[in-house]
Amino acid sequence: MKKITESDPRVSYFFNSIERVTLLIEDLLDRQKPLLNGEHYITDEELSKLLKVHRRTLNDYRKKGILPYIYFGGKILYKESTIQNILKELYLPKWR
Repeated sequence: MKKITESDPRVSYFFNSIERVTLLIEDLLDRQKPLLNGEHYITDEELSKLLKVHRRTLNDYRKKGILPYIYFGGKILYKESTIQNILKELYLPKWR
């Protein structure tokens, strides 16, 4: 059985892979928003991108009472869990 040494390309590949995974995890942690009372909040701009609708459409939904929101410091915020629940309620399975 052949010994694997530091000069073996597989060792270098292994450590490079570990470094890439570490960088990906650090990036994910940097992008993770902190919780406030166990809730994630998203902005009007973020929600419009997620739902692929114009921010004006979100404004209409707020005015009609479809989307509950928080207006704080000039920003509109939505509870992420509330948005997920609304989408689950509105989900229509495929018709056959």
